[in-house]
Amino acid sequence: MKRRKTTEAEPAPESISQWRRRFALDRRREDREKGKTAALQRKQETFRRKVREADDKKAPVTTRTKGYYPFLREYPENADETGCREINVKKKRTALKVIALVLLAVIAFSAGYILTRGSLLNSREPVEIPGREETEAPAEVSVWRHVSADLLADGDPDAIAAFLDEAGATTAVFPFKDENGYVYFDVGEYHGMSADRLLPYAWDVVERVQEKGYKTAAYICCFQDTVCAWSEPYIAVNRAASEDGAVWSDNAGKSWLNPYSEGARSYLLRLVEKAGEAGFDYIVLDQVAFPTDVGVSQPTYPGEADFTGTRNALLRSFVADAVARAGTAKTALAVKTAGLAPDAPDNAPPYYGHMLGSAAGTLLADARVSVQPKNVTVGNETFLSPDSLPFVFVLAVGDELKSGLERAGAANRPALWVDAGKDLSEALDAARLSGVGTAVVR
Repeated sequence: MKRRKTTEAEPAPESISQWRRRFALDRRREDREKGKTAALQRKQETFRRKVREADDKKAPVTTRTKGYYPFLREYPENADETGCREINVKKKRTALKVIALVLLAVIAFSAGYILTRGSLLNSREPVEIPGREETEAPAEVSVWRHVSADLLADGDPDAIAAFLDEAGATTAVFPFKDENGYVYFDVGEYHGMSADRLLPYAWDVVERVQEKGYKTAAYICCFQDTVCAWSEPYIAVNRAASEDGAVWSDNAGKSWLNPYSEGARSYLLRLVEKAGEAGFDYIVLDQVAFPTDVGVSQPTYPGEADFTGTRNALLRSFVADAVARAGTAKTALAVKTAGLAPDAPDNAPPYYGHMLGSAAGTLLADARVSVQPKNVTVGNETFLSPDSLPFVFVLAVGDELKSGLERAGAANRPALWVDAGKDLSEALDAARLSGVGTAVVR
């Protein structure tokens, strides 16, 4: 296929510094108003107490002008028992200057604090993290965008180009094999119903998009595959041993291919090889994982007893095989936040450890707020509702990704998977601020 030189994405239009400064000033203004009200109440109460306790025959020695409030017992703080007030203009002006300087210093400190620790705002358990300099972030983020199956089926390269330009994307991610197991490209090998969605002209659409100057990526959802699992249950995750051969489904009704099955791995690697031979620039591997819940019954994995390594080692070996079969295409591995910490537990799904340092060139952390559960934990931070804090959540995932790669000494390139829509610009700004140079939009 012919390819043109890829154009670079335009920098994000919105300034992170301005956004954070406005956020800090608004928050500080509210705190200042509350503080002023509380301080005034304390002063008034103190004065009233002194008036109640004072000897009526005693009066302060002071410079007085004509009295006011003569009919009140509890008059303002700068008035004495006779209703006269003290006049000291110079003293008052000096106090106002001192207060103004203190407020300016507090506002400046607050703006800087929030700028360097924005990922901690509104989180339930804020933790101490190193400061971040604005100069550490990349000047721009390379945007990849998922092309829907419907848009691919329309077969209009101009419409796809317009869809990419809408988000400033330089790379089109095409559905090669989706989350249900349907294959959209003719690879000469099908499993069960996977050929029902076949688009004979899909290869031509990809080539024409490349001719317009865009790069292309093939999205392959690996072990989550309901179509193939039900058509060929002998390579799928099964129910309990007493029901040997019956296909297992998770709580969402999704079925999975068995990572221990040689037939399942061969089928997926065949798809990776075909995508690499076709000239895709990248191959995005998703759901290289085990199921995360038990469903109605416990899942069983035929062949597990014959494997001497861990489940994490099995997944890593599959990634290494996929990279070898991809040819010249570069690989990106999509990973949930649970697989980003070097100390991830080795007894917990979906990765039974972490996926840092895998053979994939790019590690794509899932920062989509639309798919996150409530009370999701990212590192040491817990978000009660990630969709209410899209900017802060994406920033936290980016920080955890970069931190995990550094602690593990891994050479994978960091990337973030974010949602399209009204919060896209904030998500891209958060990716840039966290130092992640690639964002995949869906």
